Amino acid sequence: MAVTPTGFLSTPVDTLRTMLANSAAFQTWVGAADATAAKARIYPFTIDEGSYTRPYAIVTFGDGGFSLNNVGTGAADSFQDRGQLRIFFEANVSAGNQGNHADSVYEFTNQIGAVLSDIAALAVSGYLVISSFRVSVPSRSDAEEKDAGADYFNVVVEVEYGIEG
Repeated sequence: MAVTPTGFLSTPVDTLRTMLANSAAFQTWVGAADATAAKARIYPFTIDEGSYTRPYAIVTFGDGGFSLNNVGTGAADSFQDRGQLRIFFEANVSAGNQGNHADSVYEFTNQIGAVLSDIAALAVSGYLVISSFRVSVPSRSDAEEKDAGADYFNVVVEVEYGIEG
C-alpha cells in the first residue's frame, strides 16, 4: 500500500524528487519523455540492489536534521521549516570516455551542474526554498568493478532548504 508523504519531515523529500523530475537536464540524462517518467528514476531513501538502471538519483534525509522556526511574533506567529536533504547521483561512464579520465569526469560533472542549475531555478517557483548545495568530490567505480563491466561515477549533493528564523 502506497503511503502519501505528509508533514514537514516527509513532504520535503517528495518535493525535491518532484523538482528533480521537472529538471529538463535530468529528463534528458535519463531518457525520460516527461517528469512522470523521470520521477521513476528518482528513488526515495534507498534503492533495492539490482532493481535500477543508471543514471538514477536517490533523495533522502541529510545529516543536518530538520527544524521548525518561529518567524512571527504575537498573533502573527508562524513557523517555517528548515532542513537538509541529500541527493545521491550515479551514472555510467559512456563507452567513448572510458579511456579518458578527464573527459569522463567532465561528462559527469557537466550533467550534475546542469541538473542543479535547473533545481535552483525551480527553487524560486513555489517548491522548496533552497539556500545551498554542497557537492562532494565525484568518485569513480574501483578497478574490480570496472573489470566486472561496471564503470560509473557517483556523487552526493547536500541540499539545505528553508528560511532562517
